[in-house]
Amino acid sequence: MVFAIGAVVLAVAMYRARARERPGRAPPERTGAAPCAEQDAEVAQLRRQVTVVHVATNAASLVSVSGQAAYLRAHGFAFRTVSSPGPDLQAFAAQEGADVSAVPMPSGFAPLRAALAVLRLWRVITAARASVVYADAPAGARLALLAACLARTPVRVYGMRRLQLRAATLPRRVLLWADEWVACALAHRVLAANGSLRLEAIREGLCPTAKILVLADGCGDGVDAAGNFRPLHAEGRRAARARLGIPEDAVVVGFVGTLARDEGIAELDAAFRRLRDADRRLHLVLVGNADPRDVRSGLIVATLRGEPCVHVAGDVEDLASAYGAMDVLALPPRGETSSRVALEAAAMALPVVATRVPGCVDAVVDGQTGLLVPPGDPGRLASALARYVADPALRVTHGEAARRRVVAAYQRERIWDALAIEYRSLVDACGAGARRKGST
Repeated sequence: MVFAIGAVVLAVAMYRARARERPGRAPPERTGAAPCAEQDAEVAQLRRQVTVVHVATNAASLVSVSGQAAYLRAHGFAFRTVSSPGPDLQAFAAQEGADVSAVPMPSGFAPLRAALAVLRLWRVITAARASVVYADAPAGARLALLAACLARTPVRVYGMRRLQLRAATLPRRVLLWADEWVACALAHRVLAANGSLRLEAIREGLCPTAKILVLADGCGDGVDAAGNFRPLHAEGRRAARARLGIPEDAVVVGFVGTLARDEGIAELDAAFRRLRDADRRLHLVLVGNADPRDVRSGLIVATLRGEPCVHVAGDVEDLASAYGAMDVLALPPRGETSSRVALEAAAMALPVVATRVPGCVDAVVDGQTGLLVPPGDPGRLASALARYVADPALRVTHGEAARRRVVAAYQRERIWDALAIEYRSLVDACGAGARRKGST
């Protein structure tokens, strides 16, 4: 019963969202609408300051937007971050000097908790007088953008980071597709992390072509290539390896991400064992944790833990140090993925061996900054990694090319500039609609 009521509310909200204010169109008439002069004053206020409410389902993901709040505030925006409560959110607030609100947001099927989250988000958005609500991760985006609809927020933006449709089983694929479709339907604008992800979303029927775009050259929120993610000097590299218990003369293959089937952990395990048999200098560093729902991958990781040449680091705060211990990064997801890890590694001057899937194909230039292989093929993965293991000069050449590419195209400030322009453009389009409405 609760689910049925929630579905009806969602359908009505989506209908109203499509029918009323959109960028470039007039918002709906309201009872007791203000005179034209008052509307013009309201539009002028919108132009002076845009208030952004940024919603993240999981506070741990906020690390990818570190610095963005301060950057946008310096460019005339008001900014509030909303996420589930916990130490990660408080740490983000302290580090960024950001205004934050804690709202528990369920990720699974929990209708009552979801309804309560929508109510709380509506209160935060209304109190902030938000001009723009931005949300990523489809589970939280559904809740945040629905709350923004109910709050009559002028502009709603969905940040599409990745899709996981290709590698999913059919029932899960249907649910993932529905999640993404609802998030796209509730948004005025969908910002895809990269070009291949945009094409995939259009091909899957998730979003109209005109609604979804890529900022600048894409690849998510960019990389702090001038600050945190810079190649380590020799002493820093030795220290990074010492912390992980890796010999100084080892050749190190690294992995960063969830240790799960969808991320290609089984293929990486098989490829590494082939390489290790041929070269005993080889070590493997795994940064991340196993997915507790993925029993088979958990068993693979448990077996790897017993190998003296494998170092399971878990979640680490200093990712740059972890990258600094590596010679090459392996990124073998079976389906669509984020490009963030590949770009961070590239900024650290590491070549990347990745699968030819959306996300990876944007971050890696095959034969120049890394190598691309078919997904689900441990043999091809092993062959590509072997090229870098055997050829230190190739590692250096491709690693340096990778860093040059990141510095030229994917610095985070370049992405944030484009984001600021897009926010103002959307709000201005909404204001133009209001002026046209008031002149009739």
